[in-house]
Amino acid sequence: MASTMMTTSATQIGEHTRGIVGLRLLPFLFVLYIVNYVDRTNLAYAAVGMSRDLGFSDRVFGLGAGIFFISYLALQIPGALLVERWSARRMISATMIAWGSLTVLTALVHTPSQLYVARFVLGAAEAGFFPGVIVYLSHWFIFEDRAKATSNFMGAIPLSAVLGSPLAGWILGRHWLGFPGWRWLFVIEGAPAILLGIVAFFFLTDWPREAVWLVADQRKWLEQKLREETPPCTAAITVWQAMRSPTIVWMATLTFLAYIRPIHIRLLVTAVSRRCQDPVGDEYAVILPLVVVTVPVGSWLARRRAWAIAERANPSTSSEWQILHTTYARGLAGQRHCLSSRLQLSGADYLRLFLARRNKTRQQNERRQE
Repeated sequence: MASTMMTTSATQIGEHTRGIVGLRLLPFLFVLYIVNYVDRTNLAYAAVGMSRDLGFSDRVFGLGAGIFFISYLALQIPGALLVERWSARRMISATMIAWGSLTVLTALVHTPSQLYVARFVLGAAEAGFFPGVIVYLSHWFIFEDRAKATSNFMGAIPLSAVLGSPLAGWILGRHWLGFPGWRWLFVIEGAPAILLGIVAFFFLTDWPREAVWLVADQRKWLEQKLREETPPCTAAITVWQAMRSPTIVWMATLTFLAYIRPIHIRLLVTAVSRRCQDPVGDEYAVILPLVVVTVPVGSWLARRRAWAIAERANPSTSSEWQILHTTYARGLAGQRHCLSSRLQLSGADYLRLFLARRNKTRQQNERRQE
């Protein structure tokens, strides 16, 4: 009887702790990722104004958009290592302040060379954020909840597109203090990253043992649970050894194929639709209800799908391959709603092109009639 009561009490503490951690961290990280994605793609919205005022060609914008990912890719692993070995709170905060400041400074560019430097440095500043947050989630969420937390965090990607397009359209229509709207776009969208970076320094907590917002029993339960899930025999390997692992290469390839279309097509579609004087935001007003429904439904799927396969592996006793297989299976389940959101936004991209083309055709017909 006593052992049953203790087990029930531990279960209640665990459920309560998991809920508190999720409510404390995920909404804030979700907002940070929205700001991250908005800052990453604002060059496409500013392209028309920069072309008009600075004479930049499509080649300049294409190189400027691409050069961002050179430094972004090169510094992702060092960023994740800093989170693990130094401080997630400090790393995330410093990253956000740095990329917000660089986004604001992009408003000062006048030549293609300045744009290339600004984009390259911005990629370096943003590189550590996403992998750093993924590592940070492993400090707080037990094995069972990790994929769900990651998928909820990544739900910010489609929402950033829904919010970023009309916001950019409104800013580009302003002309304050003698400066064109595209310059204000970088300033206004870069400032929130600086402010949230400062907030993150005080709001985030590196480890459960440091969380004053949890009671002692909750901190003890979470630390013990995470310790139990850590494999007892793990051989130390270098970063280069990990990068040569066939499993890591295969997963990286799948991730590459999943991301290459949304990023580059989004930049292309935005630039083309701008040149056609697209009515900004109309297509996302159509797609917004679908995205709002998809995110919570995907969270439910993350709990329900692929658990039967994933639960077969116990991280404290399983081999490395089993752990990787289990983690990936759960990750696939957790990312299903992100995939469906991306498919919906792919439709929004094509709808945007259609609306832009129709708008341009209507304007041409009106000119002919005049």
